[in-house]
Amino acid sequence: MTGFSGAKVWGDVPSDVLPIDRTFIDTSGAVLQVFDFSKLGGPPGGQVATAPATYRAIAGDIGQVFGTALDSDTANKTPNIYAAATSLFGLQIVSAEGGRLVKGEPGARWMPGQFGTGGGPGSIWKIDGTTGTVSLFANLKHGDKDNSGPGLGALAYDPDSDQIFAADLEFGLIHRLGRDGHDRGTFDHGVSGRKAAGLDAIPYDASSRASIERPEFDIEDPFSWGFADARRIVFALAVANKRLYYSVEKPLQIWSVGINADGSFADDPRIEIEVTGSPSANLV
Repeated sequence: MTGFSGAKVWGDVPSDVLPIDRTFIDTSGAVLQVFDFSKLGGPPGGQVATAPATYRAIAGDIGQVFGTALDSDTANKTPNIYAAATSLFGLQIVSAEGGRLVKGEPGARWMPGQFGTGGGPGSIWKIDGTTGTVSLFANLKHGDKDNSGPGLGALAYDPDSDQIFAADLEFGLIHRLGRDGHDRGTFDHGVSGRKAAGLDAIPYDASSRASIERPEFDIEDPFSWGFADARRIVFALAVANKRLYYSVEKPLQIWSVGINADGSFADDPRIEIEVTGSPSANLV
């Protein structure tokens, strides 16, 4: 299970200072926990059960994460856990001196606990399934550009090709990664997917790229965080029957693309489900 690590007010707050201005991410708070559902304290009866946590990863090590995947589809092998950096719990920045900021400014940096030590918005972390050791698995890029803030969406593991798929929310790409963390290639729904359906291509627009060192960046305004055009954004991922299924934000749809025998993307993207009746344009 993943979740926000929480926040703490650090130090004494003078009467003329708002507590929020001294509130920072709790770097010791859990962002990923493993629960043992075999120990619920009795048979199921509709009760609230407190399952013991057998493992926890903290914000100080891997930052805020959301998407996860396990690299085994059988009970015969202990899987490793993969966790993707996220902005879904908000983006927090501090000044060069360490003070909490609302808007970007020269010298601004990510607040400790926002993204993992040595990582960033495009990072995927690997947790060894046997030892619990945490390591940086990959840092997704587009060309020479790092993810500037929006982070990643879901992850999915394909046992047939033995690779991890990851959705990038800035560039609107789906990456496929080997078990060594090497990026083996990408699929661009905004171009390849839309063209296959007879729609206009929506390529990546570098002008929307965010920078926490510019005043236009605002932690209270997600539209300033550098997300891809909504027609490019891919979020949820799942593998079945040699196809990768993925969700698109606008319009709300489920698509799929084939996975070739060598693990590469097939040239056959297609729409599977049109999501209608949603009260708002939520990610699916």
